[in-house]
Amino acid sequence: MLNPSVAGRLKEAQALGHYTVILSSSPSFLVKNIAKRFGVNEWGATEYSVTKDQTVGTVSKQMDGDDKARYVAELM
Repeated sequence: MLNPSVAGRLKEAQALGHYTVILSSSPSFLVKNIAKRFGVNEWGATEYSVTKDQTVGTVSKQMDGDDKARYVAELM
């Protein structure tokens, strides 16, 4: 489930003191835990609404390629 090459490059960037970010179109409740596990500085992901009975509803904010590009541009 984890690409060792990608994880290694992330750890290398962190060791060099780089600002690290994970941006994903996956659901935020998944990406949040991955970001926490890897200790990145920031993360962004697709947001879902939650229904009255606390189940996952519809997509409320999609993190697509354009959103990722804007996110990075704003960080810079």
